[in-house]
Amino acid sequence: MSTIKKQVQNFNSYEFEESIKLLESSKDFIGYGTDSDSLEIVLLWRKFFQPSSFFGHIIAKNVSIVSEFKGLKDIWVTDSMGVCKNNIDADDTQIRINKAKDDNVPIIAFFGGSTMQGVGSYLPNFTIPSLVEQILLEEYNFKTVCINHGVAGWSSSEELNFLIHGLDYTPSHCIFYDGWNCVWNFYNGILLNNQFKTDSIIKWQKGTSLRHVEYDYQNLLQFSILWQIKKTSNLIFNKFLLYISKSLNIKFWRRLLQKISSIFFPYKRFNILYNLNNKSLSDDLRDNYLIQIATEYLRIDKIANLVCESRAINFIHFMQPTLLTTNRPYSLREMNLLELGDPLPNSEVFSLFSDQTHLFASFFLQLLLPRFLMLFW
Repeated sequence: MSTIKKQVQNFNSYEFEESIKLLESSKDFIGYGTDSDSLEIVLLWRKFFQPSSFFGHIIAKNVSIVSEFKGLKDIWVTDSMGVCKNNIDADDTQIRINKAKDDNVPIIAFFGGSTMQGVGSYLPNFTIPSLVEQILLEEYNFKTVCINHGVAGWSSSEELNFLIHGLDYTPSHCIFYDGWNCVWNFYNGILLNNQFKTDSIIKWQKGTSLRHVEYDYQNLLQFSILWQIKKTSNLIFNKFLLYISKSLNIKFWRRLLQKISSIFFPYKRFNILYNLNNKSLSDDLRDNYLIQIATEYLRIDKIANLVCESRAINFIHFMQPTLLTTNRPYSLREMNLLELGDPLPNSEVFSLFSDQTHLFASFFLQLLLPRFLMLFW
């Protein structure tokens, strides 16, 4: 059995807790991020995921956090490039890039959403880029530098934008690994465009995500006195309850006040998907939307490929397998995640998407490693 497989199989909670203790002693540690709607947690996550009008949001530089989201516990450590490291103690990514170029070692840039970033991986060394780098070295004696450009929530639109405008080095290979967030954004964007009038500012544009639609809507509301009053009053009450909860040492009362603030004084005053999540579709309309989604997905894929060709970068695109599209038996942890997760509206759109695009990959590493070896050798 390989060393990597042993590490994965023998991983336990003690190892995870020891890693957290090591992280807490770091000056870059910002805290524990949960799925709470309280203002305290929102402000904490804003230190890790920074708003961006162009990318929707980006990951902050030189920060570390312990994420506890819907039963998934993860550690993320970023560097001076705003990249999630492959190991807590890993060198800065820029140092790794410089060394790889000096040693003529292939550099592989990975793009994707939460799966690529490492949601559900526990430790940075269990993320896809980290595992690929370890497996290529141990099992194939092939040295590479794999860089994690995954950002939770990103679709292929944000990946393409970052590839064009945010990547300040030239990797030898570029991997796009996505699908789930693409379907979510494109499908709901199409629903929005059909729900509202064509001249409404609440409109999804090709090449954007729902985050950009939210930014447009907030700009629309800037001169609404009623909206500003509600927003300001809710923030004041949230701040007041946050101040009280911090002064209390009893965990129950702190959680209760946080719950009250999120329910009765929500800081988010609008939901662009309101009344759309349960919208039923006829088979013909659903198929029409599927074609539009697949067309946009493949359009971005083609542009990314052309961009890479122009820079002499090898481009590979994998469709992300999901629990809705797999035929294999679920593990115990996956069954628990299905119970914890929110029910998906029109889930058939997600499950049929892979058939529509004809790009579905059943298991990432099984397909990725042979493709790498063919390209390199």
